[in-house]
Amino acid sequence: MPTAMTPDLIFGLLALSFFKLLSGAGLGSVLVAAVSETLGQTRKKAFLDKFALQASALGFKALTAGLAGSVCALGFLALKRPWSVQPLLESRALLVLFAGWFLFIGLLAVYSLTWRSMKSSKTAHQGLGLFLAALALGLTGLALTSANKTLPLFSLIRLEQAPETAAMATAPSAAMTVALSPDLLAPLALTGLAWTICVAGGLGLLYLLHRREKDDFGRDYYFFALRTGARWALGGLIPALACGAWLILALSEANRARIFETLPLPLAALAGLSLVCAGSWTAVAVSRTPLTLKWLLGLAGLALWLMQGLFLLVALALA
Repeated sequence: MPTAMTPDLIFGLLALSFFKLLSGAGLGSVLVAAVSETLGQTRKKAFLDKFALQASALGFKALTAGLAGSVCALGFLALKRPWSVQPLLESRALLVLFAGWFLFIGLLAVYSLTWRSMKSSKTAHQGLGLFLAALALGLTGLALTSANKTLPLFSLIRLEQAPETAAMATAPSAAMTVALSPDLLAPLALTGLAWTICVAGGLGLLYLLHRREKDDFGRDYYFFALRTGARWALGGLIPALACGAWLILALSEANRARIFETLPLPLAALAGLSLVCAGSWTAVAVSRTPLTLKWLLGLAGLALWLMQGLFLLVALALA
């Protein structure tokens, strides 16, 4: 049955979705930075190298803040649903995952902060970026394969609760498990990958505006960077929606029917917010004066946050 949504739980979900959005943007920004730096070197384009520099800086800041905030927000939600904590404490895979994330953030700090000092060693710096991109994909894969022992938020992919669910009401320490079908791994992984690239592009646009006065790379650069960031965001949004549809189709017929019967409003809201993002980023991507469309970038950023919140709301409602 769907979880009763109280004001404090809604607040916790909004906080968690904000920090998860930052985490996703941080992860996606590493991929954007690694690709942009490689293209900048091979094509000898200084603007691409600067774009990669700012993407790596966003990646480090967003991922650090996102992971720290996610831990706090999950702690708040755990107070409301304490049975969700036990699987976290018992999962060895999650301990390895957390260790991997700490290593990743440390290497990302080196990658971001040594951009100028390693200017004479661009090949080594570029190699570090590509290694980080591969490590990010590996950690994401580990997170998916260990999903059966993690948070009940993954119940989006399995609507039936575990047999122990009935006992959880009276035994909050009982473990909750979520069965992750192998058939769902590919669409789930591709949806997550595309979504991280989408939010990296979308929040990256806001980061460009935020850093414009401090970095001041010139008007021509921001004309290039805003259009490029919008294309990255669109390039992530479209496959994310396609893979999300694939994920729903990969569910059993009964589960698909339950999704559409019990959650029509969140799904409709997700569709509407997707159109807002797509329209905003398309306008910026083709504009000859993208700096005049700042309000669209803010609107799309807000829509991303609400979309992330709806993803979590749907998952929690089905837990």
